Amino acid sequence: MNLPSSAKSILYQLTQEFNPPSQSLTISNTTFRNVTKALFNFLIEQQILATVWYKFPHFEELEQYYQQGKATQIYYCTTRLKKLEDFAAAFEFKSNTHHCTSITPLVLEPSSQLKKEYYFIVLSPQFCCLLLAHKQTEPSLNNTNEHKQPISWTFISSFEPVLINNILTVIKQSIIVTDQTPEEVLSSNHSLFTLPNNLNSKLINSLLMQQIKQSEMMQNEEKIIKDSSQKIKYITDEVQFKTSLLKNLSQEISLPLTNMKTALLLLNSKQAKKEQRQRYLDLLQRECDRQSLVVTGLLELVAFEQLTGELGTTLKLEDLIPGIVSTYQPLAEEKGISMGYTVPRKLPVVSCPESWLRQILQNILNNSLKYTPSGGRIFVRAFFKSNCVEITITDTGIGIDSGEINKIFNSFYRGKNNDANSSAGLGLTIVKYLLSRCGGDILVSSKLEQGTTFTVILPIVHSKLEED
Repeated sequence: MNLPSSAKSILYQLTQEFNPPSQSLTISNTTFRNVTKALFNFLIEQQILATVWYKFPHFEELEQYYQQGKATQIYYCTTRLKKLEDFAAAFEFKSNTHHCTSITPLVLEPSSQLKKEYYFIVLSPQFCCLLLAHKQTEPSLNNTNEHKQPISWTFISSFEPVLINNILTVIKQSIIVTDQTPEEVLSSNHSLFTLPNNLNSKLINSLLMQQIKQSEMMQNEEKIIKDSSQKIKYITDEVQFKTSLLKNLSQEISLPLTNMKTALLLLNSKQAKKEQRQRYLDLLQRECDRQSLVVTGLLELVAFEQLTGELGTTLKLEDLIPGIVSTYQPLAEEKGISMGYTVPRKLPVVSCPESWLRQILQNILNNSLKYTPSGGRIFVRAFFKSNCVEITITDTGIGIDSGEINKIFNSFYRGKNNDANSSAGLGLTIVKYLLSRCGGDILVSSKLEQGTTFTVILPIVHSKLEED
């Protein structure tokens, strides 16, 4: 066949002119790296003595193959002198008696269209292979916060000796010839070995198995990275929560302590009248009650935090919600409030400790009962949505001002309509905290004088869902 000029064509075009044309795939940068690792591991595992032509953006695996001493000849190609310097520094071209491998760096014409193509060619009597990739996208070089487009490649693999020889011919046309360029590189003899005439099915099967192994390793590594990221996020969120809690706690106790000190000082005043002394005593009582609520709330929070061993436990909402709602129905009837629920059967199993979800629902229902007047209605509904289960608690109460919605989960925050001595202001803080610990979330929508809806979002257990 007539070989195209390297200045006017690229290796990809050459593979498409071959009969039959090579099939191509668009792959990610991760997959590209994964395939090269698998091929190197295959060469090492099968102890294949081979000549390697290599032009890739990374050469860590090539260095590993070199260290094994299996390659007879390595030709490292690049169009960038800086890359060649990095390569030379990594391999330290010195006389090395325990290595039989000869390494030859080759510089290609910078104007050549091979600049955006990468290849890995293996030549041996038992096995020959070509991995060819053409870069489709370039990484973003700007320093903005815009989303960077990932690198993708048009990828081709081939085990055809004739095509591989044709590819080598085009590569040689792009080599910058110097006094140090070996004569064998410019000759028609591409390899120290005779290339195989037929594919070795056992070797191809071994290569496939190596690719599968490499894919499994990459998946395991990705899982470890994902798990580590989740742990780091959990620790970061935990530190931020505790920092915020301590900050709010210091503010929460500073004013009552000041009031109590003032009241005690005035009680010791000889000029204080009986009515004034009683007023100061009432103030001390209120502040003591308030601090007692704060301590109780903090102890509840600590108690739930110590139940980390329950994380990962699962439950069915149809077994829990009816019982919780039924315990509140007598109190609702006393206040003239109707209360009901809807929980479909066979909802997906959710991941949340039962004691946590019980506390979450109780805290929300307590709020709904507190702020819903007689004649109102509270309704609990559970349903499956996308990859989670949602529980909505809707009331027809007084509602929450839009300016307060972002504050109601803050520790020790009490709304405008809340008596400072009626609660510690930690109920919804505990709700938010427990949901975040089990991978859930909570949303709030409300309109003044119309009511409020809390939406509890719980992660489902996928394995259970698939089994059902």
